[in-house]
Amino acid sequence: MTVYELPEVVYHGTISVHKDSLMAGIDINRGYVSTDFGQGFYTTGNYEQAVQLAKGRAKAYNRIYGQNDKAYPMVISYSVNKNLLSDCMGRIFEAPDDKWKEFVYNNRVGNDFAVSNYHNIGRKYDYVYGFVADSKIVEMTKDVRLKNVTYGMFVDSLKPLKCGFYDQLSFHSDKSAAVLTILKIEMIESEVLLP
Repeated sequence: MTVYELPEVVYHGTISVHKDSLMAGIDINRGYVSTDFGQGFYTTGNYEQAVQLAKGRAKAYNRIYGQNDKAYPMVISYSVNKNLLSDCMGRIFEAPDDKWKEFVYNNRVGNDFAVSNYHNIGRKYDYVYGFVADSKIVEMTKDVRLKNVTYGMFVDSLKPLKCGFYDQLSFHSDKSAAVLTILKIEMIESEVLLP
C-alpha cells in the first residue's frame, strides 16, 4: 500500500466542546500519549467508526461535566492532500501482524516497558496508518505496567477491533497535519446523551 491508496476523506470523532479549537487548527500535542501509534491527531476512513467514537466521548464527558457543560457528539470530515502527505515520513500497516503488535505494544506501554525501538514515542513518523487495537488494550497496558502481563501475553491477546472495517490514520507532526482540510462539521443528535 502506498500513500496514494490511503483514504481521500477521513473523519475525526469528537465532541462539541472542542469545535472552536479544532476549527482554529490541529494541535498534535493535545492527544493522549499512550495510544496505538503514539501521541497525535487520530482520524479514520470509516464514518460509522467516527460516529461511535464521538458518541462514546460525549457520554463520558457528560457523565463528568454534564450538569454544567453538556457536550454533543460531532464528526469532522477532512480531505487528505496525498501529494503533501507523500513528502512526509510514514508507516503503513497492511495487516495486524507481529510488527503491528510490537509497534502498538511499545507505543502503549512507553519507554520504560518497550521491548524495542520500534515505536513512535519520539515521533519518528509524521503519520501512521493501520488497524485499531481492540478495547481490551487499556486494561492490558495497565497490567503490563503492574508487571501482571508479559510482552508475550500482551501480543498473544492483542487483536484488531472489527478487523477489516475499523482503521486509523494518525498525524504526528505539524507538517503531516497540514495535509488536512475541513470539509464538513456534523453534530450527531440521534440520541440524548445523558449519564
